[in-house]
Amino acid sequence: MKKALIAIAMVIGHFAIAQNDAPRPIQNQVHSQFINLTTSQQGLSPQQIFNEVYQLSADDKLNLVSELQDDLGQMHKKYQQFYKDVPVQGALVTLHYQDNAPTMISGYFAEVSQVSVTAQLQGKSALKNAKAKVGAKQYAWEAGHSLHLDMDEPKGELVVYTDYKGFSPAKLAYKFDIYALDPLYRADVYVDATSGDILFENPRIHDADAAATGTSLYNGNVNITADQNGSSYRLRQSADGIETYDLNNGTNYTNATDVISSNINFTSDPAAVQAHWGAEKTHSYFQSKHNRNSYNGSGAVIRSYVHYSSGYVNAFWDGARMTYGDGDGVNYGPLVSLDIVGHEIA
Repeated sequence: MKKALIAIAMVIGHFAIAQNDAPRPIQNQVHSQFINLTTSQQGLSPQQIFNEVYQLSADDKLNLVSELQDDLGQMHKKYQQFYKDVPVQGALVTLHYQDNAPTMISGYFAEVSQVSVTAQLQGKSALKNAKAKVGAKQYAWEAGHSLHLDMDEPKGELVVYTDYKGFSPAKLAYKFDIYALDPLYRADVYVDATSGDILFENPRIHDADAAATGTSLYNGNVNITADQNGSSYRLRQSADGIETYDLNNGTNYTNATDVISSNINFTSDPAAVQAHWGAEKTHSYFQSKHNRNSYNGSGAVIRSYVHYSSGYVNAFWDGARMTYGDGDGVNYGPLVSLDIVGHEIA
């Protein structure tokens, strides 16, 4: 009985910790939580609601980009954030309606300020930097390839890039769709429009999924899906859009690395296996029981990042990805148990 009570207390503790706020950003405050609207707010127009909730400045806009009516007849309207008429990358908020009245906001909104939207770097130079990062021998827009894709050389779209957690200042960036043929590669590559630095790569091509197994931290040996990348395997899969990365006790997401195994049995990182398996199980539950494909209902990739910082006792969802700390090693181990994964994604 004593052990049972301790176990229950640990689960409650996990949930309490998982709901704590993520570390306070130093710049560009990020809003990624669910916001329940008050009765008075429900009588306002969408723009009035956004003005009241986010305290929009004259430089901010939220423009309607899509509407979806679900199986229950409820409406969900998605809005893209703009700063000085430039889209803020990944900043989307959804206004949820029940009985034709707006009741809740979810998504990701960034308080961007003092960002120049005039590029100091020419698009050609930014593309050159993106190609140097990729280092391919041939690109899809070049003559002589056999795929006949009829692609033009990417010009780059200017966006306001944020790192989702607000630890780094927002920056004006070029977003390039880089499609390489030798070796095969496709990703959205973000290049700082002032310095020319590479800010982020978002892969769009993934290798073949493979049935795999792994040693998880809390559930023993588990069946998972990974993908084969050359002669090795990594914790990514395209069937359900589940990807798991290692932050190596850092906090910079651009420095995260893949979790690699030389065969289909992952044994080197039980915390990563646990998070990957938990994300797969969570996705499967909502897909089979509620016919909901990922957290946005449209198959969004669920990205998990383990080994955040050092001695970090928390797990959080920031509107774009899952992040898991390793705990303090005394009272808490890595916060990647199935209940925490399911709670945060849900």
